[in-house]
Amino acid sequence: MTVFREGGIAKLDFEYVPPRLPHREEYVSQILGFLKKVMVDEPGSTSGRVLVVGRSGTGKTVTARRVEEELLRVSSRSGVDVRCVHVNCRMVGSEFALIQSILRASAPELPLRGYSPLELLNALRDYLEDGDRYLLVVLDELDYFVRVRGEDLLYEFTRVMDAKPGRQRMSFIFIARSEEFIDELSPATLARFRPQLRFRFKPYKAEELFDILSERVEEAFVDGAVSEEVIRFVAKNAAEFGYGDARYAIQLLLVAGLAADRDGSREVLPEHVREAQEATDPRVREEDILSLS
Repeated sequence: MTVFREGGIAKLDFEYVPPRLPHREEYVSQILGFLKKVMVDEPGSTSGRVLVVGRSGTGKTVTARRVEEELLRVSSRSGVDVRCVHVNCRMVGSEFALIQSILRASAPELPLRGYSPLELLNALRDYLEDGDRYLLVVLDELDYFVRVRGEDLLYEFTRVMDAKPGRQRMSFIFIARSEEFIDELSPATLARFRPQLRFRFKPYKAEELFDILSERVEEAFVDGAVSEEVIRFVAKNAAEFGYGDARYAIQLLLVAGLAADRDGSREVLPEHVREAQEATDPRVREEDILSLS
């Protein structure tokens, strides 16, 4: 006996992108509309650059991933070769490793060894140009990378792509926890960074978390396993103790569901949520742990 649907646990994974994003759909629409304009409707007319800022768990990454999915869908229908690469900058140890990650995902035909980062960027630019391709690069946790590794890569990325006249082959979504890193950029890098759209995602309120959790419960749990009362309990606690972090709220649901299964319960009960709270520290984020390694 389990409270989860078949495949339901995967619906509570941090990497899962649900079909709808309550309270973030407007951002998806605005970002997608802009990138569709410059990459599909008028491909290469300019390099689209979008900055999304917000605390952990405010929906930045999942919003970007939804935009990527939709952009690939509309570009395929239009016959435009658009590729998307999403890199978590906390997960790469150097500029070279970051560029390798981008090329490995977007241009697997290109050799990666024996070249400098700048040579690889030039090769990527030529690859896109020669094949009439367009690339969306999502640099997640960019502020962390700039703080630890410096701004050189950001400057070279934009400089190389601007070096040749003609169509702009690459667009960007920059994701950061705060805008403070921008103040530390040199004037030369800042002049090239220039995002046309900027969004600040605020922490979710309890009612917003309730909407998010309600839809996730429908996907992940069998009917009747999680009551509205329990969903509101999780949402309230995540808003109050988890700083409005949707990831924390979803993690509470998962751990509470596993506790219900362990007890042989047909329902997730408030005591399962309390146990999940004790086992899950909202102050420690997955990405914070990764940054210590």
